[in-house]
Amino acid sequence: MPDRDRELRNPAEEKLDAELPNEERELPAPKEVSRRSLFWSVAIGAGAGGAMALAGSEALRSFSPPADPVLSSSSGRLPDRFDDQAEVARLMGVFLPEVHALPGDRDDQAIRRAAEAAASAGGGTVLLSQPVYHLGSPVALNGLSDVTFESRSRSVIRAANAAVKLEAFVGAPGARDADGAPLDDAGASQITIRGLTFDGGLVNGADLDAETFYDVDEEGRRVVAGTGAFARDARTYLPAGADDQQPREALFRAVFVAGDADPSSRTSLRFSNILIEQVRLIGIASLPIYLRGVRGLAAVDDSYAYRCLDIGFTYCENVRFNRNHIEYSADNGVSISRGNSNVNCSANIITKAWYYGIHLGGFGDEAGAQHVSCTGNTVVHSGQIGINLYDAPADVTVTGNLIADVHRGATDDQTDVQGYGMLIQGLKSEQARNIVITGNSFARAHRAGICISQFAEDILIAGNVFHRIGMPTLPDGRVAEPGGSWNYVVGRPGGPGGRAGTVRRIVVAGNAMFDDRQKMIADDAPRVVGTWPGGADFAVRDNYMTFGSEPDEDRPANVLPLIQPGEDPPSRPGTMGYDQQSGRVLVSDGRKWRDSAGELA
Repeated sequence: MPDRDRELRNPAEEKLDAELPNEERELPAPKEVSRRSLFWSVAIGAGAGGAMALAGSEALRSFSPPADPVLSSSSGRLPDRFDDQAEVARLMGVFLPEVHALPGDRDDQAIRRAAEAAASAGGGTVLLSQPVYHLGSPVALNGLSDVTFESRSRSVIRAANAAVKLEAFVGAPGARDADGAPLDDAGASQITIRGLTFDGGLVNGADLDAETFYDVDEEGRRVVAGTGAFARDARTYLPAGADDQQPREALFRAVFVAGDADPSSRTSLRFSNILIEQVRLIGIASLPIYLRGVRGLAAVDDSYAYRCLDIGFTYCENVRFNRNHIEYSADNGVSISRGNSNVNCSANIITKAWYYGIHLGGFGDEAGAQHVSCTGNTVVHSGQIGINLYDAPADVTVTGNLIADVHRGATDDQTDVQGYGMLIQGLKSEQARNIVITGNSFARAHRAGICISQFAEDILIAGNVFHRIGMPTLPDGRVAEPGGSWNYVVGRPGGPGGRAGTVRRIVVAGNAMFDDRQKMIADDAPRVVGTWPGGADFAVRDNYMTFGSEPDEDRPANVLPLIQPGEDPPSRPGTMGYDQQSGRVLVSDGRKWRDSAGELA
């Protein structure tokens, strides 16, 4: 019988066996770890908790590998012998700041040198494995391409001293390399920042978490609702030179990029495809991440921010903000603001934002985002507005979101401002237009569900659910009359009638409103449609309202008060009733009854 094992062997292996002494053909006994194994252990072990953190580059430079046969690089197998660090980087794509640091370098200089080496090699990962890195200056992104800054053990980034407004990673005019040379003529592309923790130096977060949080009950009374108050000015940071010894280890911002897609930035630097994911932002004083004028994709995904200001995007070509958790924001939860386009904001959880949960509007006289999909977000306990669509956003779809507990103002006080689940508003120079709001759940917005204020057109509001919208009592104790600024599901607030005509082509259809609060029922307060003075093109069709939990024989399906034959409508615009003779829901315009299409009944 032929030797089956010999038939399956490669001739090259036969030749290699013939050249080796007989004793080396047997499985060798364990011996000294090869350099190949060392580098794999560094790359994997550092990422698995920093257990193999390097003591410095000297250990690697002085390491002598055993005299094993060298395998050809053309074989596709990792060689046992490395002549220099560049070969390690080329083969493994991992660049350690500790390896590339020069004597006397700060942490930021070592990180930048590793990034330069990665970019020079055609791309790679700057692996941060130490527990803490202290930065004396920003790590410049300028001039880099295909570089990832990553920690697999949640390395913490802090300031090294009391530097004013220190930013950790910066791509902008004025950036400098590790040696302090200016990088004004170089942008960056394909940059990823992953797995890092950025410490802003907040010292009273635990105290704010324990502080009493208030709400308002169905009688309009202030009640305790738990702990973890809204906080903005109450945030406290470790000052420089505290106790004459402790320096301020506080970052002003984690990431700042300013590129040429922003027409107001006056820079020719091009930054493209900036991705930030799985980072933690803790108690940062300013916008923790601000991506401005980025071409390609600007993205923040799977990250967590605690007691920071809002993560911000302006004038970015494509924006993605997905699966983030924003807790106790001292401003908006996120601001996808002026000049952005092609936006996907999905599956985020935003709780207790000081102003707006999600801001998709503009700023000043600059228009908001265009081509926006806002889906599947959970926005709870916003200080003023759940989702904000003002300053002329366009081509927007808002669907499948939960907006709950929107307060009257940016504090937990009963302040007579805001309290909208959603606000839609344009500019005098530009309309908020083509907005679809479907399949959302609005609960306990203290003033109103959706306000379409002015300069807006082509809006569909359909298939949404509204629960306990409005409040029975104003902060000063007056009854909150419906049809004006309070207690409507969809409408516009009272105000100058001349602007009512700027809102047109609005369809409100197939929505459901539920309210079981006896005070609201007794005051006949809730309304599907608020005041809409003027000649707006406004259609209300097939919406459902129910008050209370017990059926009422005098009201069909306990939906609306009955309209008696010949009965004049209430003078309060927006009051609705059920006309038994025609079987229709009618709305008062203050003088006449009108049907859902706005025609005289």
